[in-house]
Parts: sequence; structure tokens; C-alpha cells
Amino acid sequence: MDAFYGLPNGETVPPSPGPVYIHAESCGRYDGDRGIPETYRGRLLTLEAFGADRKLLAEVRASESQEEKAAEELFANQDVKYIQVRSTEAGCFLFRLERR
Repeated sequence: MDAFYGLPNGETVPPSPGPVYIHAESCGRYDGDRGIPETYRGRLLTLEAFGADRKLLAEVRASESQEEKAAEELFANQDVKYIQVRSTEAGCFLFRLERR
């Protein structure tokens, strides 16, 4: 999945190839202001903190159920606008966290 697809304010980037996941049953889009989804807690995750103009400000690898703490620490920097979360093992984009 293209991690930058559907960004607000008319931001656009060329499409990025990635895996396509098809769910057996209909499901809603993840609401990024609810923290780390239960499904991904305790997994090896890479959190990428972005600022204005998609500038990468920090990258943290979280393990041992420290993903919520890592996200809070990244959001402590007021320049961080959002965090993209990836699978550390596969590199796949999983979801985006929004500043609350």
C-alpha cells in the first residue's frame, strides 16, 4: 500500500507498489487517532515520524510491547505531524497515527 495515498491538503506522490490485502469480510478503515491496533501490539514495528512537507524527522524500532510509548515520545516533538507504522520484518506499511 502506498503510505502517502489520500493525504490531506492535496499532497501527491507517485504511486508506490506494495502488497494488496483482501479481507474475507467487509471491514472499516482504521482510525489512526486510537493508538496502536491490538492486532499489532507486541510485534516488531518501525515508527516513522514525519513533519511538514513529508520530512522524515525520526525513525524508531519498537519491540517488547513498547510501541505506544515510542509513539508518545515521537509525538512529544511538536514538529511531528503524523507517524507511519511499518512491519520491521517485512517493511510493509501498516497504518498511520495522527496527532490527537
